[in-house]
Amino acid sequence: MKTSDDSLLVTFLRNEGDVQAVNVPVDKKFFDDCQLYHELNSYSDIKSLNYHEKFLWKIKGEYQFTTSREKTSPDEVFKNDDENLNAFRQEISAELSAKLMPTLEKFAGNSKHWIISPDAELNLLPFETLKYRDKLLIESKDVSYVPSLAVMNLMRNRERKNSYLGREKELFAMGDAIYGNGSPTEVRGSQLRFKFGDLEGTAQELDKVSQLFERKAIFSREQATEKNLREMNASGELSRYKYLLFAAHGIFIPEKPQYSSIVLSQQFNDEDNDGYVTVGEWMGYDLRSNLIYLSACESGRGGYQAGEGIVGIPYALTVAGNKDTVMSLWKVNDTATAEFTSAVFEKLSRGETEVSALNETKREFLKQDNPLYRSPSVWAAFLLYGI
Repeated sequence: MKTSDDSLLVTFLRNEGDVQAVNVPVDKKFFDDCQLYHELNSYSDIKSLNYHEKFLWKIKGEYQFTTSREKTSPDEVFKNDDENLNAFRQEISAELSAKLMPTLEKFAGNSKHWIISPDAELNLLPFETLKYRDKLLIESKDVSYVPSLAVMNLMRNRERKNSYLGREKELFAMGDAIYGNGSPTEVRGSQLRFKFGDLEGTAQELDKVSQLFERKAIFSREQATEKNLREMNASGELSRYKYLLFAAHGIFIPEKPQYSSIVLSQQFNDEDNDGYVTVGEWMGYDLRSNLIYLSACESGRGGYQAGEGIVGIPYALTVAGNKDTVMSLWKVNDTATAEFTSAVFEKLSRGETEVSALNETKREFLKQDNPLYRSPSVWAAFLLYGI
């Protein structure tokens, strides 16, 4: 927990029931670096950085982003290539790891599964990518997240309750929605307007995952609507599915977390269905799912600050009866997302737990021949909120 700009309070809760709290001295730069590291990991290569009109320089010996390719002072050296982008990422990772890992290793080093409840800027941090005993943390630990210890307790109750259910149906999937390719729309009652383009890769994603299950319901294109989702919920049909997959846009609004939403089709709407399934609306749903997987979500690079919005949706889904939630910290390449998601669901179809399926897939992607798939911009984007 962030207690000030120069201190973290790290609390450890073990299965044995003992609790310990440790103050970790940091500085304001630490919290700034959490945000910077989030941004660095979201770029797969220098081309994707430049696409967002940012360029990498060394100014007085330190890496910095600028919005220009042109040198403006003798202190600037253009370092706009993949090697330097990776070096910058490794530099920030080393600084964050040096601050956090000694304390985490001392109190949690023997545990195979780390459940992390981050606060403030730490919500931006993919802990799996930090160095632990000369390797990445993901290489030796399973990692998942919870918004708070209270929510973790609620998740445990969901796990016990849902484990007794006889499952008639396995997969409910909704995606490949029709957005209108940029027509601006408003979140109901919020005065906030957004525009979305169609997600071309989600059709492939739904197809790959649907082939893994026999007892399923797939809603795509003109069927991927809030109206259909509400009707499935009202009839009780939605609560019969073990896994729910939404291959759709998502918005996360830290200033107004109640309007953070899963975004379904922006066409085929009526007065009561605008396509935005908000945090408040999700709390009224009746779910019994082990996992809701939110794929191809766009958190809004640069607008996402303290992580308040991203924890809003998992909390709402837990209140509604779901146990675990997978979300992404940033937008991921469509093809890579489809491959990653199908790999996770392939493991789930074989009976692996949600924690194991996600973490094993991350380790597999680290060993891929394809450099894009090995990049943390792909595998580190997906976080499991659950136990």
